[in-house]
Amino acid sequence: MDREVFPNTKASTVSGKRKTFAHVLGNTCDIPLSHLPTPCIKGDMVVVRVDEEDYLASLEYCKTHLHGQIFLSKGDKPFTHFDLTKEV
Repeated sequence: MDREVFPNTKASTVSGKRKTFAHVLGNTCDIPLSHLPTPCIKGDMVVVRVDEEDYLASLEYCKTHLHGQIFLSKGDKPFTHFDLTKEV
């Protein structure tokens, strides 16, 4: 496919100025329903077909872009990179 699964994440600009966090959150994107996959019902679940190429691209992205949050109490020893990768 010629569309990019994860668009470029560089900072966007508005009229040559950098967008604020609030402005980015306020932006909406109207996607026509015709561009979305058609859901179907199988048993008691709603199922949506995902293109294998998009799925594999998303899986690759997730291998190197983990999201999480760690809370340390006062006095706890900070984690090293090795400790974090071992825990995940």
